[in-house]
Order: sequence, then structure tokens, then C-alpha cells
Amino acid sequence: PNPKTFMAAQICPKGGKLEMKEVAWKEPQRGEIIVKVMACGVSHSITQDQLLDGIKYPRTPGHEFVGQVCAMGEGETKCKMGDMVGGSWHGGHCLTCEPCRAG
Repeated sequence: PNPKTFMAAQICPKGGKLEMKEVAWKEPQRGEIIVKVMACGVSHSITQDQLLDGIKYPRTPGHEFVGQVCAMGEGETKCKMGDMVGGSWHGGHCLTCEPCRAG
């Protein structure tokens, strides 16, 4: 079974420090995966983003990561449970899922 909560490094509120926070688990939707992050880079862009209006807080930074698939929504076919995967902002955005639409 999936946990009800997990720990995440978050910035809250705008201009705040990076702190470990307990976050509610969300089940993956159709075609989505959830990755247990093993390593994540947080670049200088996070400090630049804090100068922008319209950024939602609390915010979990880090767009370059590697980890293990720990949950999958229906219809996911590109990977399987336990696969090691990585993500990068440079990989592009789908512009249709909730995280992309939320910014």
C-alpha cells in the first residue's frame, strides 16, 4: 500500500528557506507515475523563480532528478514498477497534465 504522506523539501512562503515538510500522498492518475526520488538537483533557477509573481507556494523545487517508479496510474506503458527513471526540465513538457498546467 502507498503511504498517506511523504517527506519533501519545500519552499514556503515566497522568499522562504528550503525546509523538509510532510506532504499528502496523491494517487497517480491515468498515464502518470510516481517516482521515489533518490537524488535531485536544485539549481540557481529556484532563486530566480522566487522573484516572479504567480508562483504557487508551498513549492517543491528540483527539475533534474533520478529515482524509482513506486506507483503507476492506469494506462502507463512506458515503464514498470521498480524501474529507475530520471527527469529533466530540458526533456520538455507535455503542457496537458496537472503539474504542467499548474506551472
